Amino acid sequence: LYRTIKGAMVPVIGSTWLYDEALPKLGFDYNNNVNLPDNSGNTVDGGVVLDDEVVSLIMENVKKDLDLVRPSTDENVYGLGKQIARIAQLVHIADVVTSQMLQQQEQPEDTVALNQTLANVSTQEYGPAAARIDEYVATFQKATNLLGSWLETVFENQMDDQLLYDAKFGGIVSKNGLGNPQDDFGNGRYNDHHFHYGYLLYASAIMGSINSTFVTLYGSHVDNLLYDIAYPANKDSTGADGAFFPLSRHKSWYDGHSFATGLFPFANGKSQESTSEAVNGYYGAYLWSMVRHNGASYNGASTDLADFSKLLMMMEIRGAQTYWHMEPPPEESQSPTDTNSSTTQSVASVATSSSSDPIYDARFASNYMVGNLGMLDAAASTWFGKEKLYVHMINFMPVTAATELLFTKDYVGVEYPKVIETLHGYIPMAWKGYTTCDQAIIDSSQAWAAAM
Repeated sequence: LYRTIKGAMVPVIGSTWLYDEALPKLGFDYNNNVNLPDNSGNTVDGGVVLDDEVVSLIMENVKKDLDLVRPSTDENVYGLGKQIARIAQLVHIADVVTSQMLQQQEQPEDTVALNQTLANVSTQEYGPAAARIDEYVATFQKATNLLGSWLETVFENQMDDQLLYDAKFGGIVSKNGLGNPQDDFGNGRYNDHHFHYGYLLYASAIMGSINSTFVTLYGSHVDNLLYDIAYPANKDSTGADGAFFPLSRHKSWYDGHSFATGLFPFANGKSQESTSEAVNGYYGAYLWSMVRHNGASYNGASTDLADFSKLLMMMEIRGAQTYWHMEPPPEESQSPTDTNSSTTQSVASVATSSSSDPIYDARFASNYMVGNLGMLDAAASTWFGKEKLYVHMINFMPVTAATELLFTKDYVGVEYPKVIETLHGYIPMAWKGYTTCDQAIIDSSQAWAAAM
């Protein structure tokens, strides 16, 4: 038995292997089971009921959040993308709530007609909920206009740190990152592109699903970000007429997950920290492919763009759950510590491990989450700190419909009480929303109370 950083090396006889990955049905919401009650208090089409008080609270907070921290044109592409994606989520929340309320007032049921209604409605009368619906529609319109404005800023290259095409390596890079390798989290050397562009792809998909004109005007611009991280062809990475993209830039098909470190050399090889942002990158690519291309293939590729992007996402989820999400054997479970011997595991320590854990020894696995996984080591720490909160939440953010696929109830049922719950009272506000969402996976009622 020869053990590696990823478990026992197993010989396979043959020159090829087939890999099957189930591709679940997924949209902007995980299972589309959130519904509002009708005027008689009955559930509309089954699912979770949001009463008037809850709906009002949600929309009030959407309205407030729109006026909180706004994007800035002097931000790097990563920070700008996260801020724009935050606005996009507010748009989506307002869209879901307002659309369902309009449906209940006998407005058009098909999506296109609903979006047109939302875009054009002003002060029509909708029964007893008229005043409230008008207010919600106004909030939705404000959010949509704000999102459209910032996406236009990006794709018209009106930021200080503009996006450029790099003909040498075939990708979209930031101007500052191209000039200085350390700027923009290494964007100019292809570091973390699937993190950075995933936020903009997600936001563009939200906007495109609401406003087809956005797709017409900026579809080719967004496609360049899609192709940068999820190109479905060109397996030999050959150039064509001075413009090309490599096949799925960050994905290691052998390892089953992505590496984030771009062109930077490291002694322990390539590595990746935030699996959740990698998943979000491919989730954003999938959503945009559905909105823009709707099942079409690219330039004769054997699969359509949406399925290819979803495959990248599901492989990333499988890789994260296999190599990042850890649980020690129950009989050997212990509280994680911050000593070097328990927060870093090298190939040597894996090779000498006598644990029954298939990949990591029990002491290391008691951290419940790998912070950064390299080709030759695994660390329960991050680039910006060793705190357990950082390790877990950098692999949890952002929260989207894909989060419920990445973080299973079984895993969170162990991880949350063993790690996150022990930190309550010491969680900075910047992280509290994520820990509350983590809790919601296993106890939505308690998480809602905590959020209040």
